[in-house]
Amino acid sequence: MILSSTILIGFVRLILLLLFLYYCNNKLVKRQESHTLIQFIVNEWFKYGSLSIIIMFVLVQIQIYSLINFSLILLFLILIDVVGIRNLKNPVKYFKEVSKSRFFEFIKNVENKKSIKEIIKLERPKKLKDDRVFIFYTTLVLIVAAFVGRYYFYIYDIYLLSDLWISDLYKIIQFDTNNWFNGTVSVEGELAFGNLYSKLVNISPEVGLQSLSIIEDVLLSLIVFWTLRKITLSAVFAPMVAFLTFVFLYTFSPIEIHYLLQNEPVLMGLTFGIPAMVYVLRPDAIKFKNTNYFISFVICFFAIGLIDLFTLLILMPPFFILALMFSNRKYKYFKWIALAAYLVGTSLILLTYYI
Repeated sequence: MILSSTILIGFVRLILLLLFLYYCNNKLVKRQESHTLIQFIVNEWFKYGSLSIIIMFVLVQIQIYSLINFSLILLFLILIDVVGIRNLKNPVKYFKEVSKSRFFEFIKNVENKKSIKEIIKLERPKKLKDDRVFIFYTTLVLIVAAFVGRYYFYIYDIYLLSDLWISDLYKIIQFDTNNWFNGTVSVEGELAFGNLYSKLVNISPEVGLQSLSIIEDVLLSLIVFWTLRKITLSAVFAPMVAFLTFVFLYTFSPIEIHYLLQNEPVLMGLTFGIPAMVYVLRPDAIKFKNTNYFISFVICFFAIGLIDLFTLLILMPPFFILALMFSNRKYKYFKWIALAAYLVGTSLILLTYYI
């Protein structure tokens, strides 16, 4: 019962952190391509989720992994991404301009006698359809539904305390001793997320491991919903049917119902693989420049290789073949960039395992 309650507490903490970051993104960073909650989750997970596992992998290899070191490096890279390398070449000038702009904005609000509520609320986007409120509540409902859909089966779970569970728990704890491979060349990226999640929301490794499958399912169900919105003409109906099918139709699941809370590396790999496929078909969904597009995809494919080689080597190649065969001339150049990134990322991960 205590473990069950802590799973819920950790998940609530994660959602509160997510909402805070979403507010900061819309209020301070103002990235229009991530102005809705579900778009924010998918975009930032694709960029910073894949980057996080690589940072953790490097820190473990150089024997300095800790939450503080991880957070400092990730925040520094986010700062570079938000501010831009060009502005960081002259940081004093950039921060003076930003400070001056914020100060004049504050003076304007004071002169107009705006209330605190008007000051803290999110601004209406000028170039985009302002559907944030509808998508915001829809996304929260989807998150709760996906969580309940898996959390309900906690009392029927036989993965907990099994030999496999104990083996996975040992591997998660080993990351704290800067040990990734445990003497063998094994793919442990998914369990690394379990270790990082437990530290991020301040729960035990045991709860982090037991929560891992729930987090995977919630994230992948949101990505399924978002993907159908991007690649079909239906904005709600088709995405909702796909979401409900994935979350609640357990008869389509390839595993027994008693193992629904067992983590699956292929599901974690697909949380990066599916958005990558969508961004290949629709580069305008993330609005990267050519260099950033290439680097982000290399990072993504390297991260997938750390999580699940089946997703990287078996599921991704057929997609690239089909994408190039039925390519839209408008985005064909980006597809070649993504293919080059796939070859580079795959080569790097295979070289890493070989070393």
